[in-house]
Amino acid sequence: MKNLVKTFPKSSFLRGASVYLFSNIISAAVPFLLLPVLTRYLTPEEYGEIAMFQVLVGVFSAFVGVNVNGAIVRYYYNNKDTSNSDISSYIGVSIIILLISIIIVSSVLFFSTEYISSLINLSDKYIYMAVLVSAFTFLMKIRLSQYQIRELPLKYSYIQVSNTSLSVILTLVLTIEYSYGSDGRINGLLISSIIVGGISIYLLFKEKLLSFNHLNKENFQDALSYGVKIIPHILGIFLLSTIDRFVIGSNIGLSEAGVYMSAAQLAMVLSIVFDGINKAYVPWLFSILKRDDDIEKIKVVKLTYIYIISLVIMMPFLFYLSPHIVKIILGDEFSGAVNIIGLMLVAQCFNGIYLMFTNYIIYEKKTGKLSLVTIFCGGGHVFLSTLLIGNHGIYGVALSLLIIMFFRAIITFYIASKCCNIKWY
Repeated sequence: MKNLVKTFPKSSFLRGASVYLFSNIISAAVPFLLLPVLTRYLTPEEYGEIAMFQVLVGVFSAFVGVNVNGAIVRYYYNNKDTSNSDISSYIGVSIIILLISIIIVSSVLFFSTEYISSLINLSDKYIYMAVLVSAFTFLMKIRLSQYQIRELPLKYSYIQVSNTSLSVILTLVLTIEYSYGSDGRINGLLISSIIVGGISIYLLFKEKLLSFNHLNKENFQDALSYGVKIIPHILGIFLLSTIDRFVIGSNIGLSEAGVYMSAAQLAMVLSIVFDGINKAYVPWLFSILKRDDDIEKIKVVKLTYIYIISLVIMMPFLFYLSPHIVKIILGDEFSGAVNIIGLMLVAQCFNGIYLMFTNYIIYEKKTGKLSLVTIFCGGGHVFLSTLLIGNHGIYGVALSLLIIMFFRAIITFYIASKCCNIKWY
């Protein structure tokens, strides 16, 4: 074990991990603390409206900006020796793509708003508000990615925590003080995204990381090519993470969708913890893979198995202990969440395992395979949820999530073992 510990560069990995983890925990903890307040001021149906709004944000996030924020990160690592003017022009191209995508998405919505509104039982205004949240969140993601690749976790955390805190403060004021109901939470999300997204653009300009000079066709094609290819992956993630709320809302009502969402938000605490660990783990892992040292890679395999075993040991405790605290947190109207919280927490543990193996696939530039897995599992979740919801209600949907997350982790491990030169067994 001592040799394994020595593998980690303490000054960078552990410090970065602690900051990212702290930032993610704060970002998870603030909405978590908000949850018992909202479930006492909102009805399950109003909470269901918020769930449907977040479904829309998830859908639009795949098309608004076309995911080119990821292309910016790849461009940086492929051109580390270039000047800031090059990366600033590339970011400028990405902003142009964002504006074009907003126009296209809005044009499509102009002719389909009434149909979408009736399909998900939401007001027309929420549809366009979801587009705005997606757009300004995209701007924030660009700013965050630039901090991450430059190994500035403290600045990263300032933006992330500020966005979360501001949305919660606005939600509390609008929901409790002014009794706006679901409007309070949705407007809180919109206003905070506009403010933080605007600050993100200002900081990019200030630090000379955004320029509309020297825009070129090659950068436009490169960014768009990356973004379009990753759309299936983003849609797959959407199918896995939020489409179940649409299945519930359209089949058994917004009230049950609200109960399901309350449990999902509790389980999301684990997801954010795993994401924080992964953010710090990726740069360290990629450096190991680049050196291609067999001894170091054996240590990585051992550490990965220790991590997986730890999560597996956690699962029964999470499953049996979590229902006892749910009713206290959520209140009587959302007591139905007691029956599904254990399943959802175990599903998030499998998500934590999945994240470990996606890194190898990304390193080997096999993102197409990753997209296929994600879209396949997302479609499987929709099919299985629709199949089980009739007889089992939201319990069937949660069970579907657990089953799909398990198979996704297994399939991803198999692909990683085949595409990366590491001996796992």
